[in-house]
Amino acid sequence: MRGKTEKKIPSLAKAYIAMMAAVATAVLTMVASRWNPENFGRFFLFFALAMVASAMKIRLPGFKTTISINFVFILTGIALFSFGETVLIGLGGALVQSLWKTQTRPKAVQVLFNAACLTVCTAAAFWASHGALAMLGFNSMTAKMVLGVCVYVVLNTGLVSLVISLAERRPLRELWSSCYEWTFPYFLVGAEPPQARVAPCPSEIHFPRRQYWVCAA
Repeated sequence: MRGKTEKKIPSLAKAYIAMMAAVATAVLTMVASRWNPENFGRFFLFFALAMVASAMKIRLPGFKTTISINFVFILTGIALFSFGETVLIGLGGALVQSLWKTQTRPKAVQVLFNAACLTVCTAAAFWASHGALAMLGFNSMTAKMVLGVCVYVVLNTGLVSLVISLAERRPLRELWSSCYEWTFPYFLVGAEPPQARVAPCPSEIHFPRRQYWVCAA
């Protein structure tokens, strides 16, 4: 009965997910080839704290979604850690959020997309923050985190909205606008200096009828 009631993912959505997985694989291959942590002990401790944060989910009143503070760790990683270390924080957070104490058991394709999406978004935010600011001669932690959050939120909400649009055949513009409007304030808070940060950030997005994908780390 369950198999009859569940809708199959359209071929176009499957192709998009496969493309995301391929891009994420390329990113992780680069991480593996350039892996050289400056301080493994510090990274291991930070990574462990980030995974604990990923498991801490709070349901927002009035929304079918949960929030997590893991995004704060990704932004901090962009400012303080290497590219490979930051990408692993994003990947690990996606896996924990997708698999740890979920209300419904996620499908393998959902976990795959979540991991690929956050891997790509974390990599893009890191490259934009360090590459663009280096070209302009800036080395400010705050500037890195603000630019990182802007790239991350636009890319993350866009990629998630697109997979939902393809899977449910719903208007992309409407989905992206809805996702962006309620997630951006939390992302922006995550970009504030640590001493001023008090609010958590969105982690998983749940749409009517079924749960789909992680919207942020």
